[in-house]
Formats: sequence, structure tokens, C-alpha cells
Amino acid sequence: MAPKCPHKDIQFCPLYVAAHGLQDAAGKWHFPGCDDGQLGTDRCAVDRGMSYERQVEKVRAVCPGLVEQLQFKEQAAEEWAEAEARREKRRRMLH
Repeated sequence: MAPKCPHKDIQFCPLYVAAHGLQDAAGKWHFPGCDDGQLGTDRCAVDRGMSYERQVEKVRAVCPGLVEQLQFKEQAAEEWAEAEARREKRRRMLH
């Protein structure tokens, strides 16, 4: 089964972040994110059919701005990795 989670790195997945410590406005730790009780299989619930979009909207409601912050960080990390790959390619060509 191919993964359906759109993130290459789970640190940028809002559902993963939510599953590991998201509080609501009252300070209650309750958000399951992509945990459906079967995370021991090494796959998240999105890979087993949970609606990623529906869960992300729940995260947006509980913690406004988190999804956008993670998207920004993910894009920055991808751009840095691409630039680093270009620099490494140039270094290899010099020797």
C-alpha cells in the first residue's frame, strides 16, 4: 500500500504534530491527529483511509495558523535541500 500522507517528513505534517501534543484553547490535550490506534503498523491513519483534509480542518479550528506555519517550514526546508544539492554538485565538479 502506497502512503497517502502528502508529507515526505512527518515533522511537517499537522496531523502528526497534533497527535503529539496539540492543546485546545482550554489547555486540554485531546487531538488525535492521524492516530487511529494502529500506529504500531508504522503507518498513519491517512494511509489507511482517514480523510487528511477533514483532519487538517479540525487542526485549523483548534490551533489557527499551525498548518500554515508548518507549510512554510516544509517549503523552506525543501528549498534549502535543493540549494544544498546544487552546491554539492558544483563542489564535485570542481575537483
